Amino acid sequence: MSARRLLAVCRLLSYTLASWVLKWRLVNASHALGEVAAQQELAGCGGRAAHDALARLQHSRATKRLFDEENAASLQRDRADYLQGPGWLRWGIVLRGWIERAILRERIWRARRALRSAHAAVGQQVLAGGVTCVGGTLHLPDSLRLSAEAALQHHQAMTDRIAKLQSEFGGQVMPAGIRWFAKAALGIGWSLGREVSSKLLPRVPALAGLAVGWWLTATFTDSHFDAVLSHLGLRHGATRVLSRSQLERLNFWLPLLAGACCSYLSSQISSWRERRYGPGAVVAQNVDSSHSPTLMLPAIAQGQGVQGEASQALGD
Repeated sequence: MSARRLLAVCRLLSYTLASWVLKWRLVNASHALGEVAAQQELAGCGGRAAHDALARLQHSRATKRLFDEENAASLQRDRADYLQGPGWLRWGIVLRGWIERAILRERIWRARRALRSAHAAVGQQVLAGGVTCVGGTLHLPDSLRLSAEAALQHHQAMTDRIAKLQSEFGGQVMPAGIRWFAKAALGIGWSLGREVSSKLLPRVPALAGLAVGWWLTATFTDSHFDAVLSHLGLRHGATRVLSRSQLERLNFWLPLLAGACCSYLSSQISSWRERRYGPGAVVAQNVDSSHSPTLMLPAIAQGQGVQGEASQALGD
């Protein structure tokens, strides 16, 4: 590699890093601008991209609002069931609520990310002039608009620098050997990470075998002297005496049997979970429900209610 190409590679790496930083600043500035603009009644005037950005914003708002309402309703249902249910079942009601709201909070988190991305898309359309206010002009703080415009200009300038540098070397500054080595190193790194995680993180059958081995060590011994000391309270250890051959057989077969049973139960539970909640269960339920219209009425009504609520939210 020549010195000129090596210098170009260093410049490309620095430009790429700077482009990532500028892209992050542009997204943040566009999000702030779009969040302020979304508080007004907006209309698209810049073609399909502007209309898609506004539709995406309305859909993200409706989705987050529905999840927030469902989260609040879940807590109210748990409180009602807690007061009306039997005392021995109350901890089960609390646990059910924790699990249900943990799932809802994860969905709310994804909805917030989608809403943030939608605000950034609207902000970029505001900068491009594709979004305007219905019946007037957009009222935006000058500081937000100037900050977003400066971020857009800086990112575009850095993108032009990268394109110009790439064009000087026929579209590829990085030599083919370096590109191949980078892809190979990335693939080896992912494979190594999977292997290390599978070796270092024990699975459930292995944990069951370890637990059985610990129980055997804490319960049985082949030394009468150690058993007597444990009975007298002079040491903490096993109190039951077995012959050396019996103890060796137990140490070999019991952990192996425990791991095999645990593996079998895990496979059965996974198979039951897929049959009950997997895509095949949904298809089978739809096929069975198509032969019984009466049973479909509550589900259809409920679905229409949710769809109508979502449509009303989108209309808002």
